[in-house]
Order: sequence, then structure tokens, then C-alpha cells
Amino acid sequence: MCLTTVDKEVTIKEGVGWKYFDKGRRGRLSSSHYGERVYPIGKWITDKSTGNAEGIWGGVMSYPMGFHVFTKPQVDSYRYFRQVKFRNVVAQGTQESWEGTVVVAREMFIERKTNANKKHINNNSQG
Repeated sequence: MCLTTVDKEVTIKEGVGWKYFDKGRRGRLSSSHYGERVYPIGKWITDKSTGNAEGIWGGVMSYPMGFHVFTKPQVDSYRYFRQVKFRNVVAQGTQESWEGTVVVAREMFIERKTNANKKHINNNSQG
């Protein structure tokens, strides 16, 4: 995941957003961007990466690494989205063709269960 554009100023410091995960056995959440490790549920997670990420779409400046969290719910039939809390935002911008602002946060909290945690289904998908 890389930002397509990077805002000059971070205006969102913390909040609630949506992150997509790979869903494994027994509902465990992981991500290929997190080294295939399983994310712990019910506690704050800190991204300890150092350095900067480089945008892949050309012309995007680098930005500090962290968890990419969408500030708006997204619609996709291939990814599992889960509502998360985030804080310690180090960058924000847009990402590919996704809607709304994406924040890059150093800390993220995945709730055990909420009504907002659901898979968003693309209305145009078949099946």
C-alpha cells in the first residue's frame, strides 16, 4: 500500500477509520504488508518501522512508514475491512482509486467486535 498523493500538512491526528486485512483461519487478521504476522486484537499496536515509504505512482514524495487507515468506509468485494482506532498520524493523503483521505498512523487498535466490523460488498460484483 502506498499513498498516491501526500498532503503537505497532517490535519488528522487520531480517530476511527477502516483498514483492510487478510482474514485467516479462526478469523485471525493479518496483512502481507505487516510481514504476514497476525495482528493482535484488543490492544494498541505500534508500527516500529523506520525510514520512509516511497510512492509508487511517480512524483510522490516519501513519507514515514506506518499503518494505512482509510477515513471513510470503502466498498470492495475482495478485501475484508475492519473498523480500527488510530493515533500518532505521521502522514496523510490519497491512495490509488480509493475514496477519501488515507492516514498513515504509527499506532492502531483493533476492537474485539463491533457492529461496524463487516465486509463491504461491491454492489457490481457477481455471485
